[in-house]
Amino acid sequence: MSTGVCNLGSINLVKFYDNGSFDFAKFINTIITAVRFLDNINDISNVPLPEYKESMLKKRRIGLGTMGLGSLHYMMGIRYGSPESLDMVRDIYKIKAGVELLASAMLGEEKGSFELFDSKEYFNTYWWKNIDISEEVKSLVESVGTMRNSCHSANAPNGNCVRKNTKIRTAEGVKSISQIFKENKIDITKEKKNQSFIPIKTLEVPTLQGNKRITGLYINDNRNVYSIKTDMNNKIDGTSEHKLLVKISDTRAKWIELQDLKVGDKILIKK
Repeated sequence: MSTGVCNLGSINLVKFYDNGSFDFAKFINTIITAVRFLDNINDISNVPLPEYKESMLKKRRIGLGTMGLGSLHYMMGIRYGSPESLDMVRDIYKIKAGVELLASAMLGEEKGSFELFDSKEYFNTYWWKNIDISEEVKSLVESVGTMRNSCHSANAPNGNCVRKNTKIRTAEGVKSISQIFKENKIDITKEKKNQSFIPIKTLEVPTLQGNKRITGLYINDNRNVYSIKTDMNNKIDGTSEHKLLVKISDTRAKWIELQDLKVGDKILIKK
């Protein structure tokens, strides 16, 4: 719907790191607070058209996401994508989904459900019957029988905010961002923002495809964003180096940077 409205917010996962473990109790309390916070935004937001306000109040959508998942892996000493990583990610997001729903149900009991809510239809949908949350939480939500928000999660892909004291793993060992800049004879304090530099020292970092050389260093890394629209009305935003998978033939595809896309290129998009 073109006039749909959803308030988005992200929880920083690294804030729940506690001496080698993840503080789930603190995480749960933060989710409860965040759901109430985002729901309140629906009541105080100014919108440009009455259609937006109507959608906002009838559906009361919220979208609670996360950030810092990669940094949390590093702090926990867990390799991204490993069995231990998958277990941790599953635990975090399963709890997040359940607590969001329960918090919204309790808010619905306190303030009223979103206008279009129908408990019989809601709890009889395929989505609700198959949602991967604990049966205990699901039973609690059903027993409350209300729901403040029609949508809850928005776990969008995002990066981590890298600061000069952020440490990363390299082929030469763990180094801070400021140390890497210093080794390349770049004084961060004297350079202008949005500057990019080609490293004078060869330095490799581990990736899923093995060690790769760092080819660019950026201060603040603010870059121009390209915005493209496909014939199927899909909109894609990204920096010039952002790569998309483009069909070359029936049996071959190639990763191409946004800046090199041409009219007529066939972009492969996962359904």
